Amino acid sequence: MLSVVDWSREELPHDSWEERLRERMSRVDAVVVICGEHTDNATNVSRELGIVQEQGKPYVLLWGRRAGACTRPVGARNDDCFYTWIWDILSAQIQLAVRKSDAKH
Repeated sequence: MLSVVDWSREELPHDSWEERLRERMSRVDAVVVICGEHTDNATNVSRELGIVQEQGKPYVLLWGRRAGACTRPVGARNDDCFYTWIWDILSAQIQLAVRKSDAKH
C-alpha cells in the first residue's frame, strides 16, 4: 500500500530543526519531491533531500507543473529523472526506487 504524507516544513532552521527533520525522515520508506519553477532556490527542500540521501532513502522527483519549467533541488544527482504526476507512474517509480534501495542494503 502506498501512502503519501506531506512532512515538509516551511520553517527557518533552528537548534532542533535538523534533528527533528532527521527523525521524521528516518521513519519513511521513500520520499517524493514535488518540483516547481524555483525548487533550485528552496533551501529547506535541498536540505531535506540531502538528509534523505545521507540516510540512503529512495526518492523520486516529480514534475510539479502542467506548464512551465521545473528545477531540481540543489544536491539532486545528474541522473535523477523527473516523472509525470500520474498516480500509476508515481506508484511504479516509488516501488522501483524502494526495490533498488533494498538491493543496495
